[in-house]
This record gives sequence, C-alpha cells and structure tokens, in this order.
Amino acid sequence: MNIARKILDYISRAFLYTKAHWKRILGLLLLVGLSALFALKTYEAGFKLGKAVGHCEVVCSAMGGEFSGFEHESYCQCEMGGGYYLNIPLDHEYF
Repeated sequence: MNIARKILDYISRAFLYTKAHWKRILGLLLLVGLSALFALKTYEAGFKLGKAVGHCEVVCSAMGGEFSGFEHESYCQCEMGGGYYLNIPLDHEYF
C-alpha cells in the first residue's frame, strides 16, 4: 500500500506542476516540434543534393572523366582526359 501511495503522490505532483507551468511546457513542446521539422527538411534537402552528386559522378565516370561540379537542376560538369570540361545535361528526377 505504501508504494501505491507514493506513485499516486508523484502523479499528483506532476499534475500540479503541469497545471502551474502549462505555458512553459507548451512553449517548449512547440520549440521541439519546430526544431524537429526544420531538421527533417534539412536532411531531405541534403539527401536530394547527395543523390544528384552521385548521379553526376556515375555519368562522368561512364564518360571517362572525373566529376568536377554541377548545377543542381541542369548540368553535370566533368573534367575529361585532355584537360577540357564537358557539361552533360542530366535530368535527376528521371533516376
């Protein structure tokens, strides 16, 4: 019976604390939710960028060159063996 009484006492304390500080708790939960949302959006953007770079690296190696850069929505830039650069149009949404 003593353990049950302690558990009820802890629940009562938590309820009273929540009742007294609900604005702080709500603000903290809102801040945590927004932070998680922004972290997820940043992760998705980085994943898309990494996927596009990977496509360009594969295309450049297939063409016999080395990947040197890209414009995200249009061209992959490869440095070919003779020292010249080749821009290859690539649709990243296709893959």
